Amino acid sequence: MWKVYANNRPDSVCIKTNLIRVRNCLGKQYRIGIVRYIDFKNTFPDVNFPFLYKRAAFLQENEARIFVRSHDVGPGFDTGPGFYVDIDPEALVDEVLVSPEAPQWLVDNIKRVIELSDVAIRFRVSDLNEEPF
Repeated sequence: MWKVYANNRPDSVCIKTNLIRVRNCLGKQYRIGIVRYIDFKNTFPDVNFPFLYKRAAFLQENEARIFVRSHDVGPGFDTGPGFYVDIDPEALVDEVLVSPEAPQWLVDNIKRVIELSDVAIRFRVSDLNEEPF
């Protein structure tokens, strides 16, 4: 996955979470949808949620999307092109994982930033390049 999603860059970082953590960090106005991967030539997506469909070629992504429906938000909620979502990093982040090819200076800096942030988040370098036995 490092080669696919990080374009094989040695300075890549993965922030791991899961849908339960995401759901617990968000307010009730946020919705989570699981993306369905379809053949658009033979299947028509739901017109109410067209953004929850992608071409079948992307099936390996196993994606979920967070969205806000306009009638779910209260007055003053900014629905512009982007907005701030206040979350607890310790509740959201399961682990910070650094590329197995990462230079030591990057590993040290990321570890130090986590320490200085005073958050209890697991951190490690990927062991993908180690022998399995």
